[in-house]
Amino acid sequence: MIAKAASNDSIEAYNEPLNRYLFEDAGTESRLLIVRALARDPNNGKPSFAIGYTTTAGSSLDVQSRFLEALGTTPFKTN
Repeated sequence: MIAKAASNDSIEAYNEPLNRYLFEDAGTESRLLIVRALARDPNNGKPSFAIGYTTTAGSSLDVQSRFLEALGTTPFKTN
């Protein structure tokens, strides 16, 4: 798996040069995950909305299937 930050370019993920290279390379495309940050809600402190300047998944279904918005919290309880 290759996890890559979406970037802070306010563009579609496929249009960011390194993302495009990774998506077009047959050796990396099937292992690629693009991760976008979420901002904390100033009213309750919970991560809840996408930061406006980050890159978006865009209209490509291939990119959308490999795009994740990360909450930045633990998804499960640990002992």
